[in-house]
Amino acid sequence: MKLAVLAFSSLICFTAQTVLIGPGGGGLPARPDILVILVFVWGIVLGPTQAIIAGAIAGVLQECVSAAPAGTQLLAFVPVVLLSGVRRVEVIEHPLALAMVMSPFTTAIYAGITALCLATAGWQVDWVGNLVGVIAPTALSNFFLTPFFYLLVVMAVEVFGFTRPGGGVPRHLGQD
Repeated sequence: MKLAVLAFSSLICFTAQTVLIGPGGGGLPARPDILVILVFVWGIVLGPTQAIIAGAIAGVLQECVSAAPAGTQLLAFVPVVLLSGVRRVEVIEHPLALAMVMSPFTTAIYAGITALCLATAGWQVDWVGNLVGVIAPTALSNFFLTPFFYLLVVMAVEVFGFTRPGGGVPRHLGQD
């Protein structure tokens, strides 16, 4: 059941990102990368194991429409999945606050890895222009969208009765 929910939520976010938001940002000041938010929030709420599955699904979906070399999107999701494991360290007590603090970093790392892969493949990358014109605005928009996706994931967890690996109910909204 978790796999079906992960796949369906990834497909919905992918469709929203490619159709509604599109490459131009859909009229938004910055184009958010909602798949990065989704993968990271799944990991914060349900643990890195679920983030691995969500990252793989999101990466394959992104690969379908990307002109980048094969595997670029999958590789870029790896640090997002790894950073979602910071929840186990309990750096910040409240998982929503942790997700909001880490969201810009995960977005920047995802975009940086993508740009690095493109540069390695021989593509011309304007590093400063990419940082100022793409990465920073996307990280900011992802920061503001993170609470919305966090609440959606928490609602899905409650509706479908998911548990964290090793038993236990996910900690969310300040509850144990």
